[in-house]
Amino acid sequence: MASYFFGSPTSGDGDGSAGNPWNQAGFDAATFTASTDTLSVASGFTATITAARANGTSITGAGNVAVTAISSTLSADLSGITVSGTKTGAFDSSGVFTGNLGLLDITISSGAVLSATDFRLLGSASVGPSFTGNLAVTNSSSAAGTLRTIASRTSGSIDVSAVTSMTGALTNFNWVYGSSEFTGLGNEALTLNDTSVVASDLNTLDGKTSVAINANSVTSISGTAADLATALSVSGITTVPGVAVTVSAGTAAATDLNTIDVNTTAVVDATAVTTLTGLVADVKTAIASAGISTAT
Repeated sequence: MASYFFGSPTSGDGDGSAGNPWNQAGFDAATFTASTDTLSVASGFTATITAARANGTSITGAGNVAVTAISSTLSADLSGITVSGTKTGAFDSSGVFTGNLGLLDITISSGAVLSATDFRLLGSASVGPSFTGNLAVTNSSSAAGTLRTIASRTSGSIDVSAVTSMTGALTNFNWVYGSSEFTGLGNEALTLNDTSVVASDLNTLDGKTSVAINANSVTSISGTAADLATALSVSGITTVPGVAVTVSAGTAAATDLNTIDVNTTAVVDATAVTTLTGLVADVKTAIASAGISTAT
């Protein structure tokens, strides 16, 4: 393995040594084995390198790196580019990327789409590649939080039509479905991992997908009686039979409390309700039910 340097040569194109590094012309003409050699870029300089040549290479230093033709080497491992300066990449034509994008700031040409699994687009939750242009997620199962993080790192659209199932927290689901960056949403099977949710948020999500929401992880749900009655009775949301229910303070319709009561085996906590409305028969049913706890 050899170590080479990119900067300002003392004469000509340099020989890549620490004291006489290559300039761009010298580097382009040099023999450089990407899988074994390393490159250091000096501060104030930008090394332009193809993805094929950068593949698997350790590129360090205080300078900058510009990777070209990524779409021509779709399996390139660019994770070794760790210069402290800018790290940019160019994706010129549509393709499915299967390598590692490292920490590059990638510009996708107009009309092109960079397709990859969410894992490859994410990098990690704390740090990863960023994108200017359009993306497509290729895997069928994804996490709402992962998609949200990817969206925060791109200025273009994200096609998720290949995704048929998602898991995650309710807040992340509603963020994803409320974002204009995503296309192809609406027919995904959704599985929550929350233990406690607000009924209105759950109903909002139900209106965004045509497939049933698995909310069996939820052990407690709160909200207005109307929102709770909807969440617990609609066919698009599945909850465990004994989910704990807390009705928020204020006015509640007796019919809503009765609907909640028949959709959970737990005692409904309606002690914060100050006014109960509805037909006399419905009110009597709600008050008399052992499954509803009201203020005394």
